[in-house]
Amino acid sequence: MASISQRNEGSQPRHGRAKAAGSVRWVLPAALAALLAIAWLARGLDLDVPELVGFLTDSALFVVGIAAAAALAGGALRAVRRRRQR
Repeated sequence: MASISQRNEGSQPRHGRAKAAGSVRWVLPAALAALLAIAWLARGLDLDVPELVGFLTDSALFVVGIAAAAALAGGALRAVRRRRQR
């Protein structure tokens, strides 16, 4: 018979790589759906599709840049904390 900890293993919150892999499963399809929706609306409203895609690309690069800056800042803080502990 399985112990209580083994039976509840599936209900535990996911951490680390498993959580990141789960978020990729819905972020990529959502981004693709948003891109297709923008193209569809642009055609329906007679807007310039390449210009809108350019705006979307610029926005995505901005968000990725901010996320990278946050990751670098977090890494720097973590490195400083580790050095202080030694």
